[in-house]
Amino acid sequence: MENKYIEIIKNCFSDSSQYLAFLKNLQTNYFNLKSEFWMRNFLLEFLNDKLPEGQKAFAEYPKCENNRRYDLSIFDKKKSNDDFICIELKYQFPYDFRVKKVNEKIEQDMKGIKNKKGADIFILIVAEWSASNDPLKEWNIKHQLSKYQNKKNDDWKKDVNNLLTCKYTSRDDWTVKTDIVKYHHFCCYGKK
Repeated sequence: MENKYIEIIKNCFSDSSQYLAFLKNLQTNYFNLKSEFWMRNFLLEFLNDKLPEGQKAFAEYPKCENNRRYDLSIFDKKKSNDDFICIELKYQFPYDFRVKKVNEKIEQDMKGIKNKKGADIFILIVAEWSASNDPLKEWNIKHQLSKYQNKKNDDWKKDVNNLLTCKYTSRDDWTVKTDIVKYHHFCCYGKK
């Protein structure tokens, strides 16, 4: 069932002119911030534009007793409120996967929220660029995001594979290259 939603997600985060314009604005104005919030909202709007009538996506819903929320959920009017698709989205940098707390947080999100199911779809977005092209350098900003890039840029791919493949049965990967400095690598995992 998740495969039809994964296809919509892939269409959202493709190299379409709409997505590339969104990325250009994001990278021009918010380069120094992790972009999970903006990516989630872009996906939410895209889903609600593409989902069939009677289905709707919600951000940060439902809220559970421990104040945790799913990043996105998709509800269908024809189904009970307990039968929904939950989506977790993570926006990381390559070096993040060498940090134990980051891996623990990702594992926690995959397992789901207390007394609720785990994520049906887990979207991992990894932002990668060459540290020598960091636009923050020209501003002499001391705390640069480039320190979260690996020297060997492919290391993170092994780390992610080890972390996530044991929980999900399907995986779809793609990369979007922009004319700014970043690559956005997408790993979309779904349960079959």
